[in-house]
Amino acid sequence: CGSQDEAEASIPAKRRIVRGKLEVFDKLAFNVFSYLETFDEVSDEFSAPDGSSALCNIWEGKRTPHVLPYDVKGFMAMFNGVSLKWSVDMGSDSMPVGEILINKLDAMVEVELSGQFMKPPDDARDSKLPLPDPLLTVGFELAKSADITVGLLLHSETIHGKNISCEVWFKDETTSTW
Repeated sequence: CGSQDEAEASIPAKRRIVRGKLEVFDKLAFNVFSYLETFDEVSDEFSAPDGSSALCNIWEGKRTPHVLPYDVKGFMAMFNGVSLKWSVDMGSDSMPVGEILINKLDAMVEVELSGQFMKPPDDARDSKLPLPDPLLTVGFELAKSADITVGLLLHSETIHGKNISCEVWFKDETTSTW
């Protein structure tokens, strides 16, 4: 009868590292992946390149005065992006059902923002919030799916080298606006 350590040792080192990263990411994502793994029909593909503070500093150095928010920088120092796709096996077919994608730092490129913001309807919860001014705002592609930018790291109104605001925005695919 083998021990847990023997079973762990039989897993190739690269797979153990990926498994360890998935466990950390799973905790950050409220154990959704552990839950999905309880179903025999669900399979996943996980990729998370090694990150580092040095990579974050290089990204920021190339985009001065813009800096990564503290939580994004911490995440990128651990993972430098994440790709997780899961599918459900249905007989001999496999149907994709979900994807979580956060770009690697070198893929977080500046995107054109002009004309891409739409004021919410007056009855919307956030209708009183001001829209970003594209002349004072810089966006970096945080996530991309099927060649469409779906997540944006938005820096607004940089004054004296300090970011006044940094937010994550998601694209409304029904209107192609943020």
